Order: sequence, then C-alpha cells, then structure tokens
Amino acid sequence: MSEVRLLRAREEAPIRKRVATEAELMARADAHMFEKLREEDDDAGLLDEVKRKFMQSAGDAEHDHLQYAMTDGDLMALEPPSWVVQDWIPRGFYSDLFGEPGAKKTFAILDLVRCVRAGLDWHGHSVEPGATLFYQGEGAEQLVDRTRAWNSWHSDPSVASGWTFAHTADVGTPEGVAAIVRTARGLPLAEDERLQMIAFDPAVEYMSGEENGEGMERLTRGLRIIAQMLDVGVAVGHHTNATGERARGSDHMRMRSGAHIRVEQVELGYVGLVQQKQKNGEMRALILQPVESAGSLALHTIASLTAAEYAARKKSKDNAANAERRLEMSSSAAQKKDQLARELLLRVVTTRPGLGKGALTKACLSQGAGKDVLERVLEVLVEEGAIRRDAKGSGANSPQRHYPREPSDP
Repeated sequence: MSEVRLLRAREEAPIRKRVATEAELMARADAHMFEKLREEDDDAGLLDEVKRKFMQSAGDAEHDHLQYAMTDGDLMALEPPSWVVQDWIPRGFYSDLFGEPGAKKTFAILDLVRCVRAGLDWHGHSVEPGATLFYQGEGAEQLVDRTRAWNSWHSDPSVASGWTFAHTADVGTPEGVAAIVRTARGLPLAEDERLQMIAFDPAVEYMSGEENGEGMERLTRGLRIIAQMLDVGVAVGHHTNATGERARGSDHMRMRSGAHIRVEQVELGYVGLVQQKQKNGEMRALILQPVESAGSLALHTIASLTAAEYAARKKSKDNAANAERRLEMSSSAAQKKDQLARELLLRVVTTRPGLGKGALTKACLSQGAGKDVLERVLEVLVEEGAIRRDAKGSGANSPQRHYPREPSDP
C-alpha cells in the first residue's frame, strides 16, 4: 500500500525543470548559431573549429578531458612561452592597451605594428619580425600622417607585408572570428614571411552587447581564440571608464589578457605605458616622448623600467608636484596675510594716530593677521614712509608714536 501511495504522490507532484546555467545557455546559443552558419558557409571545417573553441570557453564542449591529459614528460616537453615583442606582447594571447582619450593609445599600437614589420626593437625590447594586420575601426585616414611620421623618424626602414582594414567585425561571435581567421590564412604572404601580430583599435568597434556584461565576455573569448588559432600576438586598444581609474567595461578584458597595459600622460608631456598584468614575466613599464616628425608625432624612448620602478618614480614626481603646489599655496596665503595686515595697520593709524607699537598691533589683532605678521609689516610700512614714527626722547626705550603720512611728507 505504501508503494502505491508513493507512486501516486510522484504522479501528482509538479514537475520541476532544471534551470540551465549561463554557460549552458551560451553553449546552446553557439550551437544553434553554428547549425545555421554551416548551412550558409561552405567552409564548415573552420566554423566547427571555432565553434568548439567558443564552447570550450563556456565549459560545456566536452564531458571528459582524457584526450587532453598530459604526463610529466608531456608537460616538460612543452615549449616555453614565446613573445612577439619581448616582455610585452606574448604569442597566443591578446594584450590590451587602455587609456583615456588623447593618451596616445593608437600611436603606441601603430608603433608596435610598424616595429614588428620592420624587425626593429620596440623601445629596447626585441621583436619577432613579420607581417601584421591592423583593424582600425575609427577610420584608416588617421593613420596616414602617423605612418609617415613613424617612417621618417626611423629613416624609412624596409618592412614586411602589412594590411590595414578600415572595417569592423563582431569578434564576439563565431562568425566574426571565423571571418578574421579565414582572412589571415588567405593573406598573400611572401615565402619566408609569417603573420606575427593583429591589432584591433578600438575594442568597442569590434563587439556587440553590453561592455559590462555578455558583450565584453564574448569579445575577450573571441580575441583569445584568434590569438590561439593563428598563433600570433593580438594588440587591442581600449578606453578607460568615466573616472579614468580602470579599463572600461567588465573585468573580463584584464582577466583573459596576456598583458594589461595602461597608457597615460605623465610629467613633461611624456607618455607612460605600464603593465598592470603580465602573464609570462615581470611587469614592465616605458616612458616615451612624443616628438614631432613629418607633420605628426613619433615616440622616442625616455626610460625602460620595471612597473615597480615606474610606480616609485611616479610617486616621487607626484610628491614633488604636490610639494610645489603647497609652496605656491603657502606663498599665496602669506601674501594675502601681508596685504591684510597692511590694510589693518593703515586703517588704525589713520583713525587713531599716535599709538605706540604695542597698542597699534593689538588694535589690529583678531581680524585675520597674527602679531608676528603685524609687527613685521609695520616695520615695512615705516621703512616705506607709509607710516611716520616719532620717538619721544632720545633713549633706546623712549616711547614711539605712529602717525599716517601727511600729504606734505617726502
């Protein structure tokens, strides 16, 4: 009888559906998208590859990971992390350069791209020379004068192949990632050339959705997949939030990056680049000087240092600047007090002529000027002749009386 009741209770109980996790929902959305894409695209192999990587990022692509398991021998046989730009741009990752408008982010990214193409050290850091792609979402026209300036500053070096795209794509979708990977693989590279770097500037032009939510999460997944599939370094320009304190949007940009680099204005109009994250080494910093070149600007090395040294230098400069401001404020305050004391003394000596030094300064107290300031300014006024001092007697301690200067006084 108890079993019958149990079965009946189960039949009558409301059916409770399991709520899917966000990762599961995103993976299902990716799967649905790819079914549609496969019907429309002949290159299903590439789309399947991108799809698998997007879904792995969501955590639901595989139910077991045995095929990826590594023994100690496998682990020790792995190649160490490599760089496209030593200590700055790791291969197989994206690195973002973020800063406020006017901080020279695009100048710095162009500088990176041109140095890689030319095989020139980037401000003291070696590069892997090769071809580049530069996706400029705010218009390629702004790069014309800057490229000319860079070429002139570096004496027109020979460069590897490079392409600029005044074109945007949604890197937060498998379709957008597949298009970029397909483009990169189809480049007409010379026989001995290798694609080394892809740049996107600014990040907001290559994403959809909320920067503080899913949009940024998907963008960073897409950037990482591009870097991994093409085995290149990816550089991304990005803005700060409204207060300038950190990169705009959610923290996914920093978390998934190989390097997270702030670009900022520092003393004397210099440009500071400081790593706030470096996945494969010690965090570094640069101080660069924008210099005039061929009608625009190029970047000249002032200092290459660790992030810790940069922070100490910046703190020292800030302290010095603050001390100078305090000195200026103190000097300004002293001048105001002197002027106040002058006005008080002249007013009292006019309304109450003949007062001694002590009585005169006492009459001016409690009005914003101290005794020491009043006594010092009184001596100045006497020396200037603005106040006439008469001594009653010839002795050193003879009483002194103070009067306003008469019109006939010299």
